[in-house]
Amino acid sequence: MKRPFFLAGLVMFVTGLICLSGGFPAAQIAFVLLFGTDVVFCFLRKKKPVPYLIVISAAFTLAALSFYGAYALRVEPAETLCGTRAVSVTGTLTASPVETDSGFRMTLRRCKVNGFDVKVPVDILTDEAPDAGPGDEAEFGSVRFHKAPSKSIYYYHTLSSRSLLTGDAAQCVRVGKRQSFSLGAAVVNLRESAQKELRAHMTPQNAPIAEALLLGSREQTGDDLQTALRTAGASHIFAVSGMHLTLWTGVLFALLRKRALAKRWANAGAAAFVVFYMALTGFSPSVVRAAIMLITVFCGRMLRKRADALDSLGLAAVLQLTFSPFLAGNISFLLSFFAVAAILLVFPLFERKPRGARDAAARLKKSGAALLNAVLLSGSVLLFTVPVSAVFFGTVSLASPVSSVLCALPAEGVMLSSAAGLLTSPLRPLSKACFFLCEKSANALLWAVNAAASADFLYVTVNAPYVAVWYALVAAGAAVFFFVKRLRRWLAPFLLGMTGVVLLIGGAGRLSQTHSVRLLLPDNGNCTALCLQFEGAGAYMIGTGETKTQTRAAVQAFTDAGIAKADGLIVPDARPQECGQLPLIASQYRFTQVFTAEAAKKFFPAVKQYLNASDFTLGLPEGYVYTNYGNARAAVLAGASKTVFFFSPSADPAASPELSDGDALICRGGVPAGIDPARFDRIFVLSDKSAKALGLPPNAVTTGDEGTLTVPLKSAKTQKTLVTDPSV
Repeated sequence: MKRPFFLAGLVMFVTGLICLSGGFPAAQIAFVLLFGTDVVFCFLRKKKPVPYLIVISAAFTLAALSFYGAYALRVEPAETLCGTRAVSVTGTLTASPVETDSGFRMTLRRCKVNGFDVKVPVDILTDEAPDAGPGDEAEFGSVRFHKAPSKSIYYYHTLSSRSLLTGDAAQCVRVGKRQSFSLGAAVVNLRESAQKELRAHMTPQNAPIAEALLLGSREQTGDDLQTALRTAGASHIFAVSGMHLTLWTGVLFALLRKRALAKRWANAGAAAFVVFYMALTGFSPSVVRAAIMLITVFCGRMLRKRADALDSLGLAAVLQLTFSPFLAGNISFLLSFFAVAAILLVFPLFERKPRGARDAAARLKKSGAALLNAVLLSGSVLLFTVPVSAVFFGTVSLASPVSSVLCALPAEGVMLSSAAGLLTSPLRPLSKACFFLCEKSANALLWAVNAAASADFLYVTVNAPYVAVWYALVAAGAAVFFFVKRLRRWLAPFLLGMTGVVLLIGGAGRLSQTHSVRLLLPDNGNCTALCLQFEGAGAYMIGTGETKTQTRAAVQAFTDAGIAKADGLIVPDARPQECGQLPLIASQYRFTQVFTAEAAKKFFPAVKQYLNASDFTLGLPEGYVYTNYGNARAAVLAGASKTVFFFSPSADPAASPELSDGDALICRGGVPAGIDPARFDRIFVLSDKSAKALGLPPNAVTTGDEGTLTVPLKSAKTQKTLVTDPSV
């Protein structure tokens, strides 16, 4: 049988998607269909086994058992701990405390919660970080775990990430220093020492770039750079994967091959380095995939065999999905595997192979073909990864083929020079020269990213419903490739035409929704953290939430809705709790404007004091006008459309008669006394309670009943109103 591991990996991936999206009933239906087909085929073949069906059945069974076994052991017990209950947590630190926008994060493994063992790592967020390192024992007396995330695509990603449980703690009660040697802690210490060395010898702007490319640490890269990378379609350059690992193993293999007594020792040394580099960069799904494929190649060379690339990819999928079945919904895993599949299956259809004499013209032609092939390779990857980007982000950068070519060379320069600087650190003059080259390479990389990001018109929206069309066309292309040989030459034009059709459909869908407006009400209790989104014209946040947990829940809801940035923040009710979350939500959305409460004290440097909410009027896109009446009251107007906000159930509606009626009423905790519900078409209440428990009228719903609510507003394209209140 040809390529059994590739088939098994594909079946395990599809099985994981079925289990994630359809649950146990869908898995049962798939089980009956699959094994029923096995029985029919065996009967038709007079009970002779069919190799393909044996592989498919075994892979399905393995994937299903791994998924439900992991769910029962890890996820269900962890979900019971989420909520408002305070618990004690002890565990072993996996790394030193990491500073974030909301404090310090400490990740623990081998944890005990109230004295009982839990099978998942735990993230603790605290305002004060103790002097601790990897391998140390930490104890927290009172931890409140965040509410379990909603069952969405991002929830699947969370299941396979570093930690499933995240909680807040006032302080760390005790830290016990590590007593014995640990290989894992030693690798983490080496990683952290390298980070400190890079920060000591490079500028604050470029050190995070070297950390991301060399060590896979992207925690310190700024929001501006992350936005530029997404717009340019170059985020994969900073995600440690096959490109990075191939560079290092290529250099190492070349050195070992010259000095080793036999080539097999060079392959063994390169394979050992791959394992070390996986540990150094934190075992991300993309680097593990690349490592398994490379180790397969090196082992094949030692055995004088040639490893099949597709089978190696399938083997990587089988191993990863067996030990972590939730990777079927992991962004990094999906992008990595789809990209490699595109390189192996699609790129050969486009590749240009120049032939001719070995003169100057031929060499120039060969160089041009190499550059064109680099663009075509990145374009092939774009073909396969657009569906993933559409599902998770709702957007895709068409500049990716060009930006990948522009950024690849300076990125490799950063990796080589930063590694050389670290290795030659005892020789200060030589190390200084290496870091100088690293700075120049990082500057060139930043220029390339910003140049590609300047073409932001290529950063387009791809609506998720069109992904089904995309997959249907890809399946048709795959069927042609594998079963109709005489039509293979038409496959490349077909794929190009498919790309154009889908993007035209997506563009038409975007144009049809250009003037649509919606209000998002996240399911985060009764706090105020809303988003007013203008399709194709930006978004404005209204409020921030009262606690870090509520603010994070709001951010998650906005992310699920495909909102990655906002143009401004409106502060309608400046209570101390709201003000305390201003820096946290601003760090997520990089506002360029903040409105009122004295422009949030000039963009709220360390805002802790009470800010007096003021009356103001703000012009918004699509002819909308936001008016704040103070005392937790506001309205959004557009022509004859009116949406009324009461951000406190105790707000007095009598002070503003114009807020007594409208198309929609948005209120917090309940309908304020003095409001006639019959004068509003719809009522939406921010509350974790049900409408029945609050005694609301029939035209009212709550976030407690429905979860995150999307309220479409009537669009009325009118003359834009001037802003009458200054902002930062």
